[in-house]
Amino acid sequence: MGIKKPLQLIVLILLLLPAVYSLEEVAPFIYNIKQIISQIPAGGESEFTIEIKSNLKDQQVLQLSPDDLGIFPFSEFARAVVIDPMLINIKNKEVQLVNVKIRSLDTAAENRNHITIINVKSLTSDYKDYIQLNTFIMAEKDLVQIIPKLPEVVIPGELNQVRVYFKNRGNVEFEDLELYLSSEIWNENAVLSFKANENKTEFFSMDIPAGTKAGEYLLSARLYKGKELKGEAKTTFQVSHHPDIKEKEETSEGFLTSEIKITNRNDGNAPVKRTLDLEMGFFKRILTETTPKAEVKNGKYFWEFTVEPATEFIVTAKTDYRPGLIGLIVLAAFIGLLVYFLSRGVRIKKRVFKIKHAHYADSEVKVMIHVKNRDNREVHNIKLIELIPNAIRLTHEYGTLKPEKVQQGTRGMRLIWTLETLSPGEERILSYNARIEKNILGSIYLPSASVQYINRKAKKCFPFGS
Repeated sequence: MGIKKPLQLIVLILLLLPAVYSLEEVAPFIYNIKQIISQIPAGGESEFTIEIKSNLKDQQVLQLSPDDLGIFPFSEFARAVVIDPMLINIKNKEVQLVNVKIRSLDTAAENRNHITIINVKSLTSDYKDYIQLNTFIMAEKDLVQIIPKLPEVVIPGELNQVRVYFKNRGNVEFEDLELYLSSEIWNENAVLSFKANENKTEFFSMDIPAGTKAGEYLLSARLYKGKELKGEAKTTFQVSHHPDIKEKEETSEGFLTSEIKITNRNDGNAPVKRTLDLEMGFFKRILTETTPKAEVKNGKYFWEFTVEPATEFIVTAKTDYRPGLIGLIVLAAFIGLLVYFLSRGVRIKKRVFKIKHAHYADSEVKVMIHVKNRDNREVHNIKLIELIPNAIRLTHEYGTLKPEKVQQGTRGMRLIWTLETLSPGEERILSYNARIEKNILGSIYLPSASVQYINRKAKKCFPFGS
């Protein structure tokens, strides 16, 4: 008994399965709804195609009509519903097509589905049914779909192409929509028109400044009809690091001046470290001023610096030969004046001649002293002093004028001559003979003679000896 009941249940299910399938097959009508246009703006028109298949043996006449409460003023969505055709004759297994258009109100609620009921009634039987159609009212700002496409990396200072895809999602035309593409570093405007349900692609050139900072930026795309927003989109793009350094050297010449100007300009968006050297000789470096101040390495001027984005770093080296030339002129004038003044007054010159030389006896020399007035004025009381070391002995043979005094000291002898006057250009020669002892080895040094005198201004002068 326990086994028979489950078996009976299984047999019953197997017997009922064909009946279930037959119920599906015998459904009077099968409806297949195709959404031609189901997303529309408020005030737009949605469109559907309904396929109706009959499973009834007898020919049927069906009447399709909108629900009375689903049309304005009872509906807040549908202004009108148009069914074509409203009456159809349909045979068994036949498929008929019915087109339905729903015109929405301008005030229909946005961003939501609206349901429209289509009643189906057979005029040849008691069959009744209904069909539900869903229409989505898009927001005004979503009527035109915008999809910006930018390069993976935007390079500053170069032309970068931007593609923007547009899709008119409504079955309405738009004329003279104003497009605004805007970001922190780039902006572009355009005027566009769209046919109903039109797809369109526009190209734009993004040319951003070379020094634009690297990083991520936001791009906003908006479409306006007057003040009404019809479409918008936002995306981000990446600006790459892009150093771009350029160096320019300029040389200018002036009167006894020259200038070298070296400019490093960074047109990129990343800082660049640079080094610069300038070869210049020692003398020229003395006369050269640099800006900024340079280091000197291995006889060269040397700079190390960083050039920030969109900036330039200028190095100048200005050489001015005028101070050096003026210094040389002043020095030459000073030396000339010094020579001039030193060459004036009374000058003496001493010469020594050997007049007798013997290996086994004393040698004899003659010393001549020239005294000359090289000034253009007469001088008085000229006193000439000659010193003779102990190694030399006077022979007391003199020239035209004997010394006024002969004085013996511990280290030698001093001869003094006195002249009353010397006219301008006048020269006198004083001389004496002396012996050098034979046992003296090496050279003997004769001290310089000295002179003193009184000039026209009664000033006692002590010029250099000789």
